[in-house]
Amino acid sequence: MAFLAVLVIAYAVSGGDTKEYLYSGLPASVGESRMVGAGIVAFYILMATSIVVMLLAGVKNLFNK
Repeated sequence: MAFLAVLVIAYAVSGGDTKEYLYSGLPASVGESRMVGAGIVAFYILMATSIVVMLLAGVKNLFNK
C-alpha cells in the first residue's frame, strides 16, 4: 500500500516534458515522458526513505548500547 502511495505521489509530481524525444527513431509521447519522470521521482523518494531509515537505525543502536 505504501509503495502504491509513492507511485501515485511520484506520478502527480512529475510533469510531461514538451520537448520531443526519439526512442528507436519514434517520438516519445507526453504520457511516456511523464511515466519515465514518475519512475525517476519514485526512485528518488524510495532511495531517500531507505537512507533515512538506515541512519535512524544506526542512531538508535548508538543510544541502546
